[in-house]
Amino acid sequence: MDILQYLKSIDKLHGGNALDVGTGIGQTAKQLALIGFNVDAVDNKPQNLEGENLNFIEKDIQDLEIKNNHYDLIFARNILPFLPS
Repeated sequence: MDILQYLKSIDKLHGGNALDVGTGIGQTAKQLALIGFNVDAVDNKPQNLEGENLNFIEKDIQDLEIKNNHYDLIFARNILPFLPS
């Protein structure tokens, strides 16, 4: 099951605000936007991500400030290998 199928299977997720931390090429961010989320996609390397409900933020995740109660979903996959020890 891919992430889009998984997220669609969760009945309580019907859009809202999502944060994709370490978005890379933006595959997950684009999928989240397709199912109705307003997505902030964060990565420290410039990406050419465009799409409806998709906002790319070029920032190191260690400098990321997350507002309380702003996001309904925070997605962070494969970021641990890139964090300093």
